[in-house]
Amino acid sequence: MLHVVLFRPLIPANTGNIGRTCLGFGARLHLIKPLGFDLSEREVKRAGLDHWEHVDLAVHNTWTCFTESMLPVLGHNNSGGGGGGNIYLVSKRLKLGSTPIADVDFFAPTPKPPPIVAQPGGGAGELSSDTVGSSACSEGDVALVFGNEVDGLSGLEEGERGRALPAVYLPMRDDVIRSYNLSNAVAMAVYEVERQRREAPRIRDMGRGGEQGRPTSSTV
Repeated sequence: MLHVVLFRPLIPANTGNIGRTCLGFGARLHLIKPLGFDLSEREVKRAGLDHWEHVDLAVHNTWTCFTESMLPVLGHNNSGGGGGGNIYLVSKRLKLGSTPIADVDFFAPTPKPPPIVAQPGGGAGELSSDTVGSSACSEGDVALVFGNEVDGLSGLEEGERGRALPAVYLPMRDDVIRSYNLSNAVAMAVYEVERQRREAPRIRDMGRGGEQGRPTSSTV
């Protein structure tokens, strides 16, 4: 499952639009407090139309509450640090170490930790070299974290250990605009992850010799 995480969102209409997008893609929407509005406000429901009541929604008091509740689902951090699971910050391009979102393989196979093979006579055991590849997100779970409309992710990075997580960015001409509208940014990022999710089985089949050539369709 895809998880869309809004860190302290401020504008109810954006959140309503994002909820509708999440519903359309089968994604779960997570809101991290404090919120800049009440979820019962008319603007939220107006933007979400009559779909809002069907949105798969979770509200978390803090970033820590979110990560602790999601670790069993998302597993270990794919960046090797922070233990935050398959969580990606969607940031501006200028963030140090950020990667274009289309260059990130969200469903790339990664090796499982090598199992311990017991030795005869109760020895300490040794590492087996017979490792098996697995998806970085074994059940397809990925979380994309978006900052709010004014401060972005600055609060997360400064106060809640966000720096350990990998960051991705959307292509943008930053010489003519400062940022995208939040709901538009979410829609673009969600589409890219869903496109990769649908292509991943075919790409794995190619690796096993089941297909020839790279898939040409990216239709979602």
